[in-house]
Amino acid sequence: MRRILCYGDSNTFGTNPSGGRWQYDQRWTGILSSLLGPDFQIIEEGLGGRTTVFDDPLELHRSGREFLPVALHSHRPLDLVILSLGTNDCKKFFNADEKIIEKPYNNWHLSSRLTPMGRDIRYHRCWCFLPFILEMR
Repeated sequence: MRRILCYGDSNTFGTNPSGGRWQYDQRWTGILSSLLGPDFQIIEEGLGGRTTVFDDPLELHRSGREFLPVALHSHRPLDLVILSLGTNDCKKFFNADEKIIEKPYNNWHLSSRLTPMGRDIRYHRCWCFLPFILEMR
């Protein structure tokens, strides 16, 4: 079975406009699971308010950089990691443009394999989805 970690924010969690959570088959991770079939396991690791690297003074412990190594370690082995962050980085008080928001992605797909917790992780690719950029590495 192929294992895919979907690491992101409230979009990955499946938060709906009323503040609840979409049913599994309505979330993009659930749709992905149904499209790929039973040979793939989709692991949702979504958290509302999660940023790429910023510490939000209003929503604590939301920096994606801080928790990514833990998620990679706790869900290993992995065949694919999908990173879907950046929407919350657009908050005005972070004063971040698309170049700043993109910067962490340039290193995450490589450094995750080199960290002590990431050493045993096997995955073929890392897909990155940002609000402004869609790129496959």
